[in-house]
Parts: sequence; structure tokens; C-alpha cells
Amino acid sequence: MDEKVILAELAPAITALKTLSLVALDMEDAHPLALPEPPDAAKVAAYERQMNAIAQQVNAGHR
Repeated sequence: MDEKVILAELAPAITALKTLSLVALDMEDAHPLALPEPPDAAKVAAYERQMNAIAQQVNAGHR
């Protein structure tokens, strides 16, 4: 699998992680022990499906 294809597939996950890091950094007014709201279950399931599909593609290329 080409490196550009892998990076293109990972782009949505990278974007999500950037968003989560911005949420984590914007906590000046929040309680020190407060956690951000967990992501929606549908988003988590979609992310897991996408990561599993990428893993299967990578594994198929190494067989």
C-alpha cells in the first residue's frame, strides 16, 4: 500500500485528534479534574470501522 494512500486514510483520524487536543488545551475556565464529553457512539463506531479496514488493507499487503 502506498504511503500517500495510508496518509489519506488517516487524515480524518488526525483531524479528530487535532480537535480533541484543542478541546484539551481550552480548559482554562474548566475545573482541573473536568474531562471533555466523550465522542458520540456513532462516531466511535465509524472510526473503529475505518481503522479496521485500514488494518486489513495493510495486512493484505504484507501477506
